Amino acid sequence: IKTFYCLMIKLESTLGEELEKVHAGSEHMVYQVANAKDGLIKMKETAKSIKDDKQFTSDGFVTSGEEAKKVDGDFDTLMGSVIQIYHKCKALNEEVKRLFSGGEERKENIEEMKKYFKKNVYDKGDVENKALVNMGRMFMEGENFDSVVGTATEYYTKKTEAGNRNPDVAPSGSPGSSGSEPAASGSQPAGQQQPGAEPSTGNLQKPESAKPTGSSFTFGGLTVA
Repeated sequence: IKTFYCLMIKLESTLGEELEKVHAGSEHMVYQVANAKDGLIKMKETAKSIKDDKQFTSDGFVTSGEEAKKVDGDFDTLMGSVIQIYHKCKALNEEVKRLFSGGEERKENIEEMKKYFKKNVYDKGDVENKALVNMGRMFMEGENFDSVVGTATEYYTKKTEAGNRNPDVAPSGSPGSSGSEPAASGSQPAGQQQPGAEPSTGNLQKPESAKPTGSSFTFGGLTVA
């Protein structure tokens, strides 16, 4: 999230041009570019809300455009951070579903969720129950999030087809796996892709819907769809 936010501050003025390159040749290019750009901006706003939340540390987040100019990374790194956020949030939502799909707030389930969150998402302190279940949803249910993920998928598909990169190599400038960064770092859950590795485009499909499937339930006073 930190990497994504800092790069958005750095690259926001050139997003339109980069997104047009990704969707060049598509008959729906104008629509796709507009939705992807809007989705990226919405993701930046979500990242800022996490940065400003006192439960989390804001260390490492840039505070100005001038500071952002010194940030390592480019559009390739930005797309890599989108993929990382997608996989992290998807895994987090699946864990919430696994533990609370029955609607019960048993103490042992809450403790297990806290351990998962601290191991895989954020390890610098405890967070409220609402944050445990809401972090993944904040991104995945965001407006045009599916357009952003679809754009990242298209970007890496074209890069691979052009032979300009090995799809198993991490995007340049991708962050390390420190657990201090919410939802974009920490130990990777079993069966999930390493956060620094770019997914195979054949396995990453544009999500039909950003919302998790299954019946809704309530946890910590928050209804989870």
